[in-house]
Amino acid sequence: MPTMMLLQITITTIKDKTRYTMKNIYKNQFIIRTSALLCILFFALFNTSAQETTDEHPLVGTWSFDPNSFEIKMSANSKMQLDTIPQVKQTFKTAYNGRKETFAPDGTYSVVLADGRSALAKWTLQNKNILLISHPDGFVQQNRISILTESKLVLVPIGSGDTKHLMSELHFIKN
Repeated sequence: MPTMMLLQITITTIKDKTRYTMKNIYKNQFIIRTSALLCILFFALFNTSAQETTDEHPLVGTWSFDPNSFEIKMSANSKMQLDTIPQVKQTFKTAYNGRKETFAPDGTYSVVLADGRSALAKWTLQNKNILLISHPDGFVQQNRISILTESKLVLVPIGSGDTKHLMSELHFIKN
């Protein structure tokens, strides 16, 4: 009888150890799988973040108005009208010369004039070459991107109705 009892105790002990060992195996597998999943997620997020910075749109950055293009890109009629009223011509020159426009990656747009006045808005692209600048008052300014390189931006204002723009093109140089 003592042998039988010893055998039963031994079998029970082996079963308990096996149960305990199996629990540890399952627990370790869970930890390993969870760690692997976290590593994959971390690298996926890191890779996406790195991709966003390298795939940033070339429009993103600060652009300065090219003062040499001010009168060159005006129609003859616009030049004649401005020449008749020198104060207005100077006002327009002041509004454009020294002008800096910034397009942030998050869609924020800001413009700062040489005299320090500034405005904020939101920018988006439509059909890859139509720049929409949405101002807080609801006005949406539309420009066609004619040229966009690493250092040069040329915008063509899109008028609505019979609106005539002072300049047919706005030339910018990237800072």
